[in-house]
Amino acid sequence: MSVNTSVLAIAGTWIGTPYRHQGSVKGVGCDCLGLVRGIWRELYGKEPEVVPAYQPD
Repeated sequence: MSVNTSVLAIAGTWIGTPYRHQGSVKGVGCDCLGLVRGIWRELYGKEPEVVPAYQPD
């Protein structure tokens, strides 16, 4: 399975996850960056670096 196909398949499992600023937990809450972080963890495991706090706007 290609990485693109894997990303799309994983992203589909996040449908229904509510918005939560700085969240990155499937089914609990995420924002746009959190979605990418969560998909990364499912594909590759640990994230390469810690994400600093950021404003919601």
